[in-house]
Amino acid sequence: MCQNQKITLAALVGVILCATFLRVIYLGNTSLDNDETLTYLRTQGTLDERLEKIGVPGNHVPLFFLFTGFLPHDTDFELRLGALWFGLLGLALLVRVTEY
Repeated sequence: MCQNQKITLAALVGVILCATFLRVIYLGNTSLDNDETLTYLRTQGTLDERLEKIGVPGNHVPLFFLFTGFLPHDTDFELRLGALWFGLLGLALLVRVTEY
């Protein structure tokens, strides 16, 4: 690994750690917003029930609701974990895509 790659990797790790800290610090402290309440409603029930709710025309981000249903979602903090993981994954993918 050359020096530039080491610097890039260290910067990437630093940015992801900073982003994680900034997202997690108040994750469970604020009340739920409209979209978070919708996420809670869409993640309740069995997989078949969730798929039926997600398949409604006009529903947005169905894959997010589907994947969030597999994560713990009993508290405000847990309900927001899906958004945290998808946000961090998006950040990592953005860095990877912009490398080229």
